[in-house]
Amino acid sequence: MKEKWISVEGIGQVKLVKNKRSKQLRITVKPSGEVRVSMPWYTTYESGISFVMNRKEWILDTLAHYQNHPPRQNSFQPGVLFQTRYKTYELAVSKRTDNQLIISFPEKRCILELPENRSPKKPALQQTIIKVLTEQLRKEAKQYLPKRTRELAEQLNFRYKQVFIKNNKSNWGSCSSLGNINLNLHLMRLPDPFIDFVIVHELLHTVIPNHGQEFKAAMQRFFPKAKMMEKELKKYHPRFFTN
Repeated sequence: MKEKWISVEGIGQVKLVKNKRSKQLRITVKPSGEVRVSMPWYTTYESGISFVMNRKEWILDTLAHYQNHPPRQNSFQPGVLFQTRYKTYELAVSKRTDNQLIISFPEKRCILELPENRSPKKPALQQTIIKVLTEQLRKEAKQYLPKRTRELAEQLNFRYKQVFIKNNKSNWGSCSSLGNINLNLHLMRLPDPFIDFVIVHELLHTVIPNHGQEFKAAMQRFFPKAKMMEKELKKYHPRFFTN
């Protein structure tokens, strides 16, 4: 990888990172305030700087959101509700006399059975819970998102190649230069209108690759309250917790 730092007025330091595995330009804004641009190896730094300037308003909005809503340290505890499109899971704990750890999903509950001497607060168990719930989300996402993308593409006359389900921490979706749609499995935790909003956003990128005025006008035609929806979408996070 090759790195270069630039200073952008109003934002501060921005890291430009060239990576041979990167297929497209992508901006990541972290809760810490770090702004990073991943770039394909052949892309010029000038193109990266231009990309940042075109997305400056979004970067500033995201930084302001993190400043006004500081990340919280959270964890899954007994009684916590976990909402997906199809189910509402309630985490419950049942103590076992042996040393086995068992997680099951009877009806709309998530039962964690663990030995008496183990606490669900332990980081290792928290990671296990997250891993299991992630797989539940992945199953729901594979069941719904490709089908819904096909329906919306037919309704709005878009063409794409394939839909891939991802577990990204920084975005809800993306569209490759080849016309492939990548959708975050955490979309299954959003209300239906926002799922459609993200899918149409990525479908539109198959014909308009940037976020310029033409793109914004098209989104406004599909969603008359697009600006409000985009603002509301920032209240959700493509991960379980914001820490």
